[in-house]
This record gives sequence, C-alpha cells and structure tokens, in this order.
Amino acid sequence: IVWCPTLPNHTIIIRRNGKILVSYQSDKEMRKSWGEIFMAAEYVKNEYPSVYRDMKFFAHTDPEDPKGVSLQALAHKHGVLNAFAFEDTHIHTVGIPDSEMNLLYNSFDLLLTPSKREGFGLPILEGMATGLPCLGHNFSSMPDLIGHNEERGWLAKTKMYQDTPIIATTGV
Repeated sequence: IVWCPTLPNHTIIIRRNGKILVSYQSDKEMRKSWGEIFMAAEYVKNEYPSVYRDMKFFAHTDPEDPKGVSLQALAHKHGVLNAFAFEDTHIHTVGIPDSEMNLLYNSFDLLLTPSKREGFGLPILEGMATGLPCLGHNFSSMPDLIGHNEERGWLAKTKMYQDTPIIATTGV
C-alpha cells in the first residue's frame, strides 16, 4: 500500500508478482516533473521501506541526454538510484518497434505521467490501450484523458499555477 494524500482515498494498491512496476516515458524537460518523481520515491523509501523494496521504476528516456539534468545524478541525490532502471541510450535513439510496445506496456503495473503541462499525452493513450492505469497531474490534457473518477487511473491535485517564459501556464 502506497499512501498519497493528493489521491482519492489516499491509497494506491498495485502489485504484480510481489513487485510494483512503474513506467514513465518522457524527455528531460523540467515540466516533466523528474525532480518530484525522485522526491516521491525518496518519501516512499523513508516512510514505507517495505513498499519501496518492492518498487521498480523504468524510465523510458535517455538519462544523460545533454538537454536536461542528469537523471542518474538526481536519483542518486535522493538516494533512490537503485529503484530506477534507465533505458539504454541506443534503444532510446533507435526506438522500440510498435510490435513490442504492447508487450512493454503490459509488463508494468502503473504508467506515471506527472507532467506539469501536456499538449496531448500520447503515452497516456498508449498505456490505456493496454489497460494500464495512469497516474497523472490534474491539469492540462490529463484529466480529459485519464478521467475524473478513477475511470482510467488517478489524478494528483494541482496546488498552484504559474506562468512560464514561453507564455504558458504550468500546474504545480
């Protein structure tokens, strides 16, 4: 059981073969909430160590892409590097064949999509097409895709909104 005060009923219960497998597909822009993901993993590690031991995160992104911060260094800073598996740089560059995407999505228990703003959110649709529940941010396109009543996953509450340098609004 993972406790999250911003979600309905304050709990998420997701287990498969004794492990909780979480996927996140994203580039390394700050709006994709990587820092918050690592902080949340650190929180679970400190407050619920038995749950943390059963969690494994797969990050479908190049962790050392020069466009953003080093995700491996950030995970290490929060003491959660051992819970994260980062995609091989070659696979990220070449991509995963469409014929294997269904197998990949079906290997996970949860698709994490906490972006602070999204134009559309194709990974959410891909995950839902396989029946994978999604955890997203209650902002931008995510409520329309995930639903408001735990229809296809859960939405975290938006605490505040801020304007960005590109004249966009970001939910935090």
